[in-house]
Amino acid sequence: PGPPVAAAVRSHFNDCPDSHSQFCFHGTCRFLVQEDKPACV
Repeated sequence: PGPPVAAAVRSHFNDCPDSHSQFCFHGTCRFLVQEDKPACV
């Protein structure tokens, strides 16, 4: 069997660096690996 979905999702999102800790007013900052940019989730 393949990897669990959670592992696949985790490969697309990393925690944002501390420099982006104030990036999101609401939600959690995640870094989109494929798009190479931060996003709020």
